[in-house]
Amino acid sequence: MVARFRKVLTPNDVGATNSHQAGFHVPKNNHGLIKFLPSLNEAIVNPDAWITFYDEELHPWEFRYIYYNSKTHGVGTRDEYRITRTRGFLKERGAEAGDAIELFKEKEKYSIRLIKSRQISNTNKIKLKGWQVVY
Repeated sequence: MVARFRKVLTPNDVGATNSHQAGFHVPKNNHGLIKFLPSLNEAIVNPDAWITFYDEELHPWEFRYIYYNSKTHGVGTRDEYRITRTRGFLKERGAEAGDAIELFKEKEKYSIRLIKSRQISNTNKIKLKGWQVVY
């Protein structure tokens, strides 16, 4: 069974707040999601990896997975993981706050899909907060 990581999108995720923060926050305590993503060399400042995700039409999307770790190196204030460069995908799909994204692998290929809020059951809307694992 393929694990899927699902996140209900916030206004900040879809750019509705005009925030300077970009992309999806990846909580450090979500070890399943961190293991799902490529490993990063935390010994360097702000290590990153480019990941190609394929949508349902097999269109490739290049996202940047980064650990902003300047605080741990004593050269800044940030200490967080993010998946950035996501706005193009979200905009093309017409994503809105309340919709969800799912990240998963099929045959070692990263995949992404958008789930419109009307397709998410009311039960899941209440339970989902941050990243969740769904099967």
